[in-house]
Formats: sequence, C-alpha cells, structure tokens
Amino acid sequence: LMHLKPLDEQAQFVRIYRDAAAAAGRDPATVRVSTHFSVYCAENRAEAIREFVAAHTLVADQFVAARHHSGATVVSSEHLSPEQLIEEGRVCVGRPDDCIRIIEQARDTIGLTGVDSSFYFGTIDYAKARRSLDLFASEVIPQLKHEPEPALA
Repeated sequence: LMHLKPLDEQAQFVRIYRDAAAAAGRDPATVRVSTHFSVYCAENRAEAIREFVAAHTLVADQFVAARHHSGATVVSSEHLSPEQLIEEGRVCVGRPDDCIRIIEQARDTIGLTGVDSSFYFGTIDYAKARRSLDLFASEVIPQLKHEPEPALA
C-alpha cells in the first residue's frame, strides 16, 4: 500500500527484493513490483482533494479506533493528514495530469511494474467513484500503458 511508507523507503524494500531475486538466480529485471493506490480523479483538483480528504478521514479514523480498541499499535502513516499523503504522492489524487505524475514518480522511484487501485471508499459514493474511475480509465491509463518499463538500478 503506497500510503504506508515514503517512496524512498519503499524503494529500499524493492532493492532488497531484487537483490534477493538475484541471489536466488533470477534476473532482477524480470521481477514484477506492484502497489496499491487510493484514487480520486476529477476534472477539478480542489474537488478531488476535498472529496479525498473527507473519504480518507473517515476511513483513517475508523482504522485508528479499531487499532486502539484491539490494543494494536497505530502505524505512523495513520497519523499523517490526508493532505500530507497527497503532497507526498502516497495516494493518487487530483486531475488526470496529477494522477499521471504521481504514478510516474512512484514508477521511477520504486521501479513499479503494476498498480491496483481503490476508487470507492469512505464517503465517496458509487456515482462519484464511477466518475473518478471513468476519468482515470480514459485520461490516465492510456498515458501510462505504453510507457517503457522503468530502468532498474
């Protein structure tokens, strides 16, 4: 999940993974690396941010309450504001060009070869999630699907 760790830490984990693959006799360039993004894509950046902040706040509050109730540790990323998650590229929120930039940054930093996403969460109703998904599918995916795979360091 992208929101759990900063990009540079995730890149370190991927390097360990690729090194382990090489040590096991696999070509590290063939290793697939995917992650999960929470997505809210809209024509208007302010709307996307507003909708995501409300949705994420509800979900994060529920997770933190459940962890406290169970006695589990609350992970540090759960203390980040939704605005910080957006700013750090840990979630994919904004206009299509913002979403493309966020995924490209993660691809180039971590070496991603795939992404899966959630569009329907928190306070985002089905109609809003569907609009976000449709915009993402028509404007974001076509810009990324023909991109070359990242060079592996």
